[in-house]
Amino acid sequence: MNTPPETNCAVCSRPSNAFNYGVLSCNACKMFFRRAILGKSEKFCKNNGNCDQLNSILACKLCRFQKCLHLGMKLNTNQYVNLSDLINSLSKRNAERSNKLLNYQCADDPTLSQVINKFPLFSKKSTDQVFSKSDWGFMEQLTTIEFMSKFEFAQLLDPDDLLVIFKASCFKTASLIKAIRSYSLKSEFLQYPDGDSIVPEQLIPYCASDFLARVQCRLIGKLIELNIKEEEFLLLISVLLCNPAINHLSDDGRTIISIQQKIYTSALFQYCLITYQQFGPSRFNELLSVCHIINRHMEDIGQLCFMFTFRPPTEKYKKLCAELLNC
Repeated sequence: MNTPPETNCAVCSRPSNAFNYGVLSCNACKMFFRRAILGKSEKFCKNNGNCDQLNSILACKLCRFQKCLHLGMKLNTNQYVNLSDLINSLSKRNAERSNKLLNYQCADDPTLSQVINKFPLFSKKSTDQVFSKSDWGFMEQLTTIEFMSKFEFAQLLDPDDLLVIFKASCFKTASLIKAIRSYSLKSEFLQYPDGDSIVPEQLIPYCASDFLARVQCRLIGKLIELNIKEEEFLLLISVLLCNPAINHLSDDGRTIISIQQKIYTSALFQYCLITYQQFGPSRFNELLSVCHIINRHMEDIGQLCFMFTFRPPTEKYKKLCAELLNC
C-alpha cells in the first residue's frame, strides 16, 4: 500500500498530508481552528497583521486564525456545541449584566469607540439614588455592550468590525432585554427598572394613541403571545446579535459572524426539538419571528427620536446613547 506523499500545511508550512475542514493542513492547525471558532482565541497581533510574511504565524493566534479563514477552512460546529453548557454560560453573562444595570452607575460620558477601546469604570450605586430616563438608557446601553463583548465573536473581530456590530445591534439587543425584563414582571408595557415608561413625558401629548401603544406594547406583546422561556430568550438574543447581513462588515468579519450565528441558530433549533419534539420546528420559526417585531419596534423608536427635532429632550443624553439612537 502506497503512503500518501507528504506535503506542507497550507497554514503553518509544517509537514502534513491530511485535508482538515476542506484545506490541506496539519492536525495542530485543525485543533487550533476549532478552538478559535468556539471562542478560545485572541485578537491581538504585535506585528500589525504581518506574521505570515515574517514567518512567525505560529506565535500569533490572530494571524493564524485569519489565514485559516482566507484559505477557506470551514467547520461543522453542531457537533461541538453542548447545549446545556452554552445556556448556562449565557445565563451567567446575563445575570452579571442585570446586576450591573440595577446596582451600579457610571460617571463617564464615552463614545462607542471609547467604550470599545477602554471600557469605563462602574461604581456602586447608593440604594436611595434616583435615576432619570436618560440615566437608565445610558446604563442599559453600556451594560448591553459589556454583555455583547463577552461573546466569542468579540474576541475574533477586528475593532472596525466590532464597532459596526455594536452600532447595529446594541439598541436592538437592549430593547429585547428591556422587553424580557418587563415581561418577567408581568407588565404589559416596556418600562425601565424603576417602573417608568420608556416614552419621554414631553412627547406623550404629541403621540397618536395607536403609535404610543406600538412603542410601549408591541414587542412585549409578542413575548406574552409566545410565553417565551428564559432559555429561548438567551439563545434568540444570541442569534439576533450574530447578524452577517449588517452593512459595512469586512469579508472576514462576515465569515466570523456567519459561523457564530450558525452555532446559536443550531442551538436554538436543538433546544426546540428537545423541548417541543414534533412541534419543535414550528416553535423555532415562531421564536425567529421576534426578530421581525424588533425591527418594527426600531422603526417606531426612530419616529420617536425624530419628534425630538421639534420637541428637544429636557434631559441631556450621553454621547453613547445619542450615537446609538442617532438622534
